[in-house]
Amino acid sequence: RLVFCGGGAALLQDQLSAFRSHYTVMPDSQFANALGYLTYARWTTPQAEPAIPAPATHVDSLIEVAAPVA
Repeated sequence: RLVFCGGGAALLQDQLSAFRSHYTVMPDSQFANALGYLTYARWTTPQAEPAIPAPATHVDSLIEVAAPVA
């Protein structure tokens, strides 16, 4: 299985189909890499109590936060 992400994936989707028959372009491919890095940072960064609580944003609802693997 081949998965494409990044800003160019959505733009090149028609051309990619000429080379591969089975592939997936990530939904919101422009932000898939950034959301992946954000998820990784949240897994690996110790949690601290914020000085000023911030309201949740729409980005927070896009990310499934899983417990890190011990």
